[in-house]
Amino acid sequence: NCRNLEYLKQNFVTKNAISFSGMFYHCDLLSSLDISNFDTTNAKYMDNMFYSCSSLKSLNIANFKTKNVETMSFMFSSCTSLSSLNIDNLDTSNVKDMSYMFRYCSSLASLDIKFDTKNVVDMEYMFQFCTDLKELKLSKINTEKVVDMSGMFEGCISLSSLDLSSFKTSSVKQMSSMFNDCKSLVGLDLSNFDTKNVLNMASMFNNCVLLKSIDISSFNTEKVEDMSYMFDHCESLISLNLDNFKTQNVQ
Repeated sequence: NCRNLEYLKQNFVTKNAISFSGMFYHCDLLSSLDISNFDTTNAKYMDNMFYSCSSLKSLNIANFKTKNVETMSFMFSSCTSLSSLNIDNLDTSNVKDMSYMFRYCSSLASLDIKFDTKNVVDMEYMFQFCTDLKELKLSKINTEKVVDMSGMFEGCISLSSLDLSSFKTSSVKQMSSMFNDCKSLVGLDLSNFDTKNVLNMASMFNNCVLLKSIDISSFNTEKVEDMSYMFDHCESLISLNLDNFKTQNVQ
């Protein structure tokens, strides 16, 4: 909450630091940040680390060692001026929580996620309101343990396509608002989705106004309790096959 801080002299020795949680939280006026000599070898927590550093246009984290990090939730959330972000070096093999990680990174035009996500449980609102995002590559992502995908792509209004063929969703319980307000999506193939444990699909495709087709032929809805507004404002849908939907538990 150093909201008026404009410059930060770099003289930190961080080799023993375990938590970097909220370190630069709401440093709204920081336009540059030199963290090139940060030693993060022992870091376990990086949640909220750069939350709302809204004046940062670039961020060099090439030297970060993150093999011990367990949570990255909100890590870059609300960094609204970041136009690019190189995250290729991040070792996420032990990360469990990526919720809200890039939320409101509204100037990012593309992201190529090559993370090792085999232990991630929570991805809710991970890319929410990344409004300028036109390209999002997720082919390397492992979602086998993910339980919550609520609002994962909500408000990604510039995404015209999304390849989720690598997604494994058998553990997911929450999918509410997952694609809510994805106004530029034209087609969506979710035929590989295993939804046998999903409880909530409310507003899942709400306001996907250009969506002409959704392949949800594999959906198992036996446990779903909430489907409210699921296809609300899907004004361009030509056809929708719900023959396999089971709604006995919907309230």
